[in-house]
Amino acid sequence: MKNTLLGTWQLNVGKSKSEPGPLVRSEQRIYSSAADERLTLIVDGIGASGAAYSYRATGRIDGNDCPLVGSGTRNGADSTSWLRVDSQTIDSKVKKAGTVVNHVQLEVSGDGKVLTLRERGTDAGGAATRGVRIYDKR
Repeated sequence: MKNTLLGTWQLNVGKSKSEPGPLVRSEQRIYSSAADERLTLIVDGIGASGAAYSYRATGRIDGNDCPLVGSGTRNGADSTSWLRVDSQTIDSKVKKAGTVVNHVQLEVSGDGKVLTLRERGTDAGGAATRGVRIYDKR
């Protein structure tokens, strides 16, 4: 099955929202194929405060956890997992120390030009977080 997620995606800040805010200033996500049918994610961005962040992960789309390495992950996460729902949609569970801190649904539009991330989670203080992030394919 073709992986529609592959490619470089730029956050469309004007169409995205994050609660609680504020939203990051900019973000780029790159999804690429890795050896042994694995997926590599690289995220680089500028947070709301102006500080740069960068993290990455490599793993299979099979529901098993893989480490998130770097800084600036949502809700302080240290691992993620991906599980395919259909040809356009992947579900992700993002964890910190084994506890889910964010559920993310990644959906690529039918024309392959827009990636929508719908997320809901819990921050370190126990407060609910949620958001919808819209990315344009570069």
